[in-house]
Order: sequence, then C-alpha cells, then structure tokens
Amino acid sequence: MRTNELAREFNGLDLDLGPEPPVEAAPAAGGHGMAIRHRISRTIIDRVAGRTLERIDLSGRELAEADLRGAGLAGTNLQRAMLYRATLRDAELPGADLQRANLFEADLRGADLERANLTGACLSAANLSGARLRGATLARASLINASLGGADLSGADLETATIAGARYDCRTRWPAGFNAAEHGAVSLD
Repeated sequence: MRTNELAREFNGLDLDLGPEPPVEAAPAAGGHGMAIRHRISRTIIDRVAGRTLERIDLSGRELAEADLRGAGLAGTNLQRAMLYRATLRDAELPGADLQRANLFEADLRGADLERANLTGACLSAANLSGARLRGATLARASLINASLGGADLSGADLETATIAGARYDCRTRWPAGFNAAEHGAVSLD
C-alpha cells in the first residue's frame, strides 16, 4: 500500500510504531545531522545538518506528514514549509517563523507556539487542543474547522484570522475583548 493511502487509512490514529524516535541524530550530508521521519512509514523524508532543529532555516521545505513530536524548533524559520498532516504534538516552537506555512490537518496538540509568527499560515482542520499561542501573530491565518479546545490564544493577533467553524471549549483562552462566536467559531460547551 502506498504511503498516501496509508495516511488516509490511518489519519487521526495514534499509532505506536516502536521505539524509533521521530527526529533522531543520524549521519547527514557532510557528517553529523538530524533525520526527519514520515509519521507512518518511518522513512526518512529530510535531513538537516547539525544536532538541533532550533534557529535553523527550514523555509520552503517539504515536510508533509513529518513526525516532529516534541521537537525543539524554537526560533526556526519554517516560512512556506509544507507541514500538512505533520505531527508536531508537544513541539517547542516559541518564536518560530511559520509565515505562509501549510499546516493543514497538522497535529499541534500541546505545542508551544508562543510569540510564533503564523501570518498567512493555513491551520485549517489542524488540532491545536491545549496549544500555547500566547502573543502569536495569526494575521490572515486560516483556522477554519481547527480544534482549539483548551488552547491559550491570550494576546494573540486574531483580528484578520479566519476561524469559521473552529471548535473551542470553556478552557480556551482568547485575546482580551475577542468574541470567537462573532468570528464564526463554535463552542463545544
């Protein structure tokens, strides 16, 4: 079965694929580096030089369905990166630049996106449950049908974001004076 067929078949399931880490130290071009694996097939989809993913340039990279669970990506440049259906659960992305990144159906549960720049990013149908987006810039971002239960969006710039159909609950924290229902979000309470 091809990888994209597997992704459709198992999309949304939390699969235990063994002890292999999602991002691991592995030889990259020119010596030491990091290998990024596909979330289902476990094949290496990208390699980066160095021992960390923090503060490096991954702009425009094709990282669809990458497994970046718990990855340290603080300050990383991910502008225009293709991260659709990627697993970024509990990833550390404070101050990351995700302008115009494609995070369609990405799993960002519990991710730290504090002060991240998500201007023009596609977060449609993404799972941001429990994510920390305090002070994040979401100008012109699409959060259509996103899951925002328990997310902390206090201080985030949401005025020009599209949140129609986004689902939230009583634990979701919004910027002061922001009325989610007026912007089309749906309360689960």
